[in-house]
Amino acid sequence: MNSKKKTTKHQAILRSDADIWEERLRKQSTVGGAHNRVNQNYELGIPIAEGEYASPTECVLMCGFLVFHAKHADDDVRQFARRVLDVVFAAAAEKGFRRTDLLETMMSKREPSPRMRVLAGQATAAIGSNLAFARVVARAGVIAGGKQ
Repeated sequence: MNSKKKTTKHQAILRSDADIWEERLRKQSTVGGAHNRVNQNYELGIPIAEGEYASPTECVLMCGFLVFHAKHADDDVRQFARRVLDVVFAAAAEKGFRRTDLLETMMSKREPSPRMRVLAGQATAAIGSNLAFARVVARAGVIAGGKQ
């Protein structure tokens, strides 16, 4: 007997885009032992430039700076950062983080504070590992390393 479950047409329709996306990522990352390489790549953090990594918390804080304070940055860069904040805040809220409004308000002020960094850390911790954070950001059409 075949032990694999078959998906009915109705079940396939009901699956969300996120489920399909996650399944594709899982398949791609496990081909030829790539799964371990993917996890090892993200142990260093989120790639932000060639050979440069940042923690998810630092990425959120950098995006907040770009959105609220980098007045000379290109509009495309600011919109890119805004999309990252939106998906990160939504994912963190989905996982139980309830202070996204407070964090965004603090980020909009000119003065960074230790509490703002703590809140950003709590938001990214709610999402999970560095790899989970990168996957959340990728859902917004943003690829680690700054490519779209």
